[in-house]
Amino acid sequence: MIDLLGRQKGTRGDPPISMPLPPLQVMLTISFFLLLLVGCGGQQLAQQADPRLTLFHVLSSRIIMLDTQAEVDGTVQNTGKDRYPFDVTLSATFYNSAGNVIGQAQGTAEDVLPGMTRSF
Repeated sequence: MIDLLGRQKGTRGDPPISMPLPPLQVMLTISFFLLLLVGCGGQQLAQQADPRLTLFHVLSSRIIMLDTQAEVDGTVQNTGKDRYPFDVTLSATFYNSAGNVIGQAQGTAEDVLPGMTRSF
């Protein structure tokens, strides 16, 4: 059965006929759920730094330029009291005069026992 506005209706005993949603309404509904999903996902806990990081001190460091490459060498000391060694990974970030990152390097000092100084 069709009413005066051209909309389809069911008869009295039948449930109303469901019509497909207009594309704009479907897009708005999907957008709302995506926005809700993104909003909930942004509530991550801030990652806490490992307190053992304060036990390691860089005693020396130097940058060696080789053409367009840079190398960072130095020493790190474990001032902690734990009886087992640590592998310490050190990261260096290089910036230009405008403050933009132009490179990164990483090195590891292996098996650094308490009181020990190791090269990286």
